[in-house]
Amino acid sequence: MTKKQLLWVAAAGLVGGAALLWMSPDPPQDPEAQVRAAIQSMEEAAEARDLPGLMEGVSERFRGQGGVSRDQLKGMLFMTLRRGSWNQVALTDTRVVLEGVEAAEVSATALLAQGSGIASARADAYRFSLRFEREGEEWRLVHATWTPRR
Repeated sequence: MTKKQLLWVAAAGLVGGAALLWMSPDPPQDPEAQVRAAIQSMEEAAEARDLPGLMEGVSERFRGQGGVSRDQLKGMLFMTLRRGSWNQVALTDTRVVLEGVEAAEVSATALLAQGSGIASARADAYRFSLRFEREGEEWRLVHATWTPRR
């Protein structure tokens, strides 16, 4: 590749990168929007069966129902993601109640569906009660309880 071609490739890369930065939305500044963005990110990671992506949203301080630690939660999620026959994840009835600007209580129903399109062949539902707390600039899950919904 000539020096001129290399310069054009570098310039195109810089222009493309600048365009992506310019077009990407600003991160939400409102605490509720930030919590909802953290939940959305975890939902997308679950649907993609991306355990590291899902665990990014879980605090090192996490304690779940029955005293489940972060490591135990990771093991449970690993098994669920590995053997789950579902291919769609949807959160419904999501309520976020802020406690100042450092904590939030969240309730939501998670639907784990198998099939394609709107009419899935099978779905399991779980009701979650979650607590998120701000850790630096990020919101992380610090507590969770869940029950199956029928």
